[in-house]
Amino acid sequence: MLMRHRGSLLICAIAALLAWLMRFARFDDPFITYRFAENLASGNWFSFNAAVSGALLTTSPAYAMLLAVARLAGAPVPVASFAISVLALVIGAFLLRRSAGMVAGLAYICAPLLWLTIGFETPLFLAAVLAAFALIDQSKPQLPGLRQSMVLAGALFGLALGLRGDAVVPFGLALACVLMPESGMSPARINLRRAALIISGATVTYLPLAIYLALRFGSPIPTTLATKTAQAASGLTGFFTGTSFPGGLFILLAGYVSNNPAIVMPLAYIAVGLLAWLASLHLSTRSVPVADRIRLILSPRSAPILWALAHMAGYTAIGVAPYVWYYAPMVPGAALLLGIASQQLLKLAAPSRPLTPLPPPTPSDGMAYRGPSPFGWGWGRYLFPALLASVLFPLGISLWQESQIWNGATPPDPSTVQSKVLPETKVFPYEQVGRWIASNTPQTATFGVTELGVMSYYANRTAIDFLGLVSPHYREAIRHGDYLQTLIREQPDYVALTNINPLYLHTPQHDDWFLAQYQPVQAFADPRFWGSPVTVYQRLGPALTNTVLIDHAVHDLGDGWRITAIATNDKTIVGNLPLFVQLRLRAGASIGQRELRLQPVLLSGGDGLPVSSRIINTSLWRVGEEAWVDFPLRTQSIPRSGGYIISARWETSSTAVMAGYLKVPLPALANTEAMVFAPLSKGLGARVLSQASGSGDFITTCPGGELVVPLVWRGGDPESNNLTAFVHLLGPASNSPLAQTDGPPLSGTYPTSVWGAGEIIPDSRILMIPPKLDPGDYSLVVGLYDPSNGKRLPVSL
Repeated sequence: MLMRHRGSLLICAIAALLAWLMRFARFDDPFITYRFAENLASGNWFSFNAAVSGALLTTSPAYAMLLAVARLAGAPVPVASFAISVLALVIGAFLLRRSAGMVAGLAYICAPLLWLTIGFETPLFLAAVLAAFALIDQSKPQLPGLRQSMVLAGALFGLALGLRGDAVVPFGLALACVLMPESGMSPARINLRRAALIISGATVTYLPLAIYLALRFGSPIPTTLATKTAQAASGLTGFFTGTSFPGGLFILLAGYVSNNPAIVMPLAYIAVGLLAWLASLHLSTRSVPVADRIRLILSPRSAPILWALAHMAGYTAIGVAPYVWYYAPMVPGAALLLGIASQQLLKLAAPSRPLTPLPPPTPSDGMAYRGPSPFGWGWGRYLFPALLASVLFPLGISLWQESQIWNGATPPDPSTVQSKVLPETKVFPYEQVGRWIASNTPQTATFGVTELGVMSYYANRTAIDFLGLVSPHYREAIRHGDYLQTLIREQPDYVALTNINPLYLHTPQHDDWFLAQYQPVQAFADPRFWGSPVTVYQRLGPALTNTVLIDHAVHDLGDGWRITAIATNDKTIVGNLPLFVQLRLRAGASIGQRELRLQPVLLSGGDGLPVSSRIINTSLWRVGEEAWVDFPLRTQSIPRSGGYIISARWETSSTAVMAGYLKVPLPALANTEAMVFAPLSKGLGARVLSQASGSGDFITTCPGGELVVPLVWRGGDPESNNLTAFVHLLGPASNSPLAQTDGPPLSGTYPTSVWGAGEIIPDSRILMIPPKLDPGDYSLVVGLYDPSNGKRLPVSL
């Protein structure tokens, strides 16, 4: 009995040993799904934060549902996910062993890449797809049970679609395989029926979930796919900046070989298996009909290889940011190629046996090859153990290296390729941060993080992530490489930042504006983590997240780029508080990386506020698109009073855009309570003058003298246009001004667009009295008008 099942027992024993070695394995990304599962179990449905989101943010709704069931049954979500992953790897190994021999099954269970997906939905996803392929491969039209096998295969594909959206690739391959008629078969009678059964099975399992997600979120496709594409466009990947998906595969191979040169042997076997598989397809044999070649290519047993190739092509085409676990769907194909290579190499020991493209396993399960030896010595029986050892020994070394990281070893420098195929230890300080937040902050607190999973799971607070996974409305900023915008726009109560690359290309904890708004409250160090320590910052005062539009005209910035709007968090500048200026840019052609400099300049002259600059990677923008860019700066402790205008220019350009007005309030006037104001429209007012002084008393002012008019304004509703003030001297019998002074208030140094409601603005004017003026009663008329059309603001009575 034991001998009969020795292959299965060996797979299970290896899986148990590896599970024990990897028992501390945890990765950050699966904890995002774990939090969805916790919320599902609590009745919050598909939400990441307590408040239900308007977008589908989980990439694996079916896995979140499965883990929620485990949670309701009392199992901790991370433990349940670990157990499901190990069991799924064992199932996948059994399936590959059945279709391609013992070497394929053992290579699958020992694949180091798959053990870097423990806790993800990926192992279960792979097992579901492989099981569906196996059912299709085993079901023949002439055998009983066709209907049940095809419906079950479709149901497994439905489960796979709920686990990962990219299951459409193997699902499409499966349909192509069953639609390919066998020799002498009618596709209308047999193959279309098989395809219909598969589709019906997938529909029953996936369609209800898809309908619910579409009704609830507008689409069953998660927004995170578009976010990952935006991250890749900006250069952010799981490897190095700007790594493409094919480049990531090359880095994986280079990393494994650098850490473990012996792994070249199984890689060589994979290459041999690929050549053998291609040879079996008779692609260059003209005597084989084209239909037969296609039939060979679309064989269900070849499906894992086709899946690996299609997966590589699809992810490359959509430009998703590459991460290690994204390459896991290629592992079944690689294991199958290993199995093909082993069987073909074994046949070299018995050439009298006919070669078959993908031979089934021998009755002895491949544990020992039986058959005639070309040398008469029977040495073929010893070839299989040697072959198996040359595969498992290199894989075992890589697995041991992974387990050492989980058990306390320090991983390599993250700038090396060796580090890209080994676990990161960041999850350990991340868990400490999350537990500290849960114990030391109010339930209503918001918590900002760059890497969302572990910290937000243990913190159990409203999380804001700076990479856009649960903040999809910041996706365009991320595509432009701007990971700072989410922090500026949200300003959460607490922020956790690593010491190195906290926001990818930004280091906010070194900026004056951040230090004015946040203070460190706790740090968590782990010498094994390259980004240690992780520091938690608490916001000191209220969030400065208001948005006030201060200009909406189009201004030419140069090189085809334009500023189409300017906004700030406030029109009023307050000393020692950050000021956030937002420019809406309209993109011209790519001009490379350019520094865009911004400074609020004092209208009256002299020093302005500090300069803020941002690097704009113009190659990441599409011509004609518009997007906001935020410029944070910290003001001086006592900034000069007056009006300010925003100056923006490219660093290499001498031409600046001057637009958008701000203010530091003027010193308060004394005795304003006694002033009487004539009401103008929009809440504005002009002081009613009872007397004026100049070269003498107002009544007895001499012709040709100067009259100082102590004009005072009262601010009203916010004005978008800057108005012009006027003072007119009218005679007793004429409405035409005999003398006048027109101009912006305070000579343009304190424009009306920055006046606040109820603010008192002194604006004394000097009126030149004509030298020839008859004695009599004269009137002073004051007011405001729009210089663009000359229309006066009426008096409100």
